[in-house]
Amino acid sequence: MPASSPDLAAYLVLAMEHLAKIASRLGKYYEEREWKRRAAAMMEIVVKEFWNGKQFVSRLADGTPVEAGTLIAFVPLILGHRLPQEVIDTMAEALAEEGKWLSPYGLAGERMDSSHYHDGGCWSAGSILGPAQLLVCLGLRASGKEALAKEIALRYLRALVKDGYPMIINPKTGLDISETRWGATYPNRMAWTAVGFLILGSLFS
Repeated sequence: MPASSPDLAAYLVLAMEHLAKIASRLGKYYEEREWKRRAAAMMEIVVKEFWNGKQFVSRLADGTPVEAGTLIAFVPLILGHRLPQEVIDTMAEALAEEGKWLSPYGLAGERMDSSHYHDGGCWSAGSILGPAQLLVCLGLRASGKEALAKEIALRYLRALVKDGYPMIINPKTGLDISETRWGATYPNRMAWTAVGFLILGSLFS
């Protein structure tokens, strides 16, 4: 459905900041100032438009907020200390609560007590997927929540090693559920799992 989302807005802030750096290196100082201005304006939108005091929410075209239990709402942590400390603390507290998003094997894609939770297959709401673990752990680290980032990362890394580096993990059992999507003959070991393992392992093991 058409919606504005906080994760995309967060990516745009970082992209604009990097464009400003590139412009500076090229000696394009007007462009540098313009990209910095746009990044600051988008950063203001991230908090004012998408943060509701408890979590980040998406908004429909008419401005209606869409509250959900998806882990995507935590992707704005990649902005690190650009976010207000209260926002960081609130998100970290939610992620640290056992049995909500946090499982013994990493972070569930959907809050486990949500009516939308379902852990079967790649695109269902609930499964543990590598890219989400990587983004949220890097975001927590950038936000000064190193201990929580390490705890989540180590849970995920252990789950990968235990079950042969699966692409998709059941957050309640820790088992590889990749084949519930494609069948037993499909090669379910994906590059994003390897990348997540290498980056998180290098930072937190």
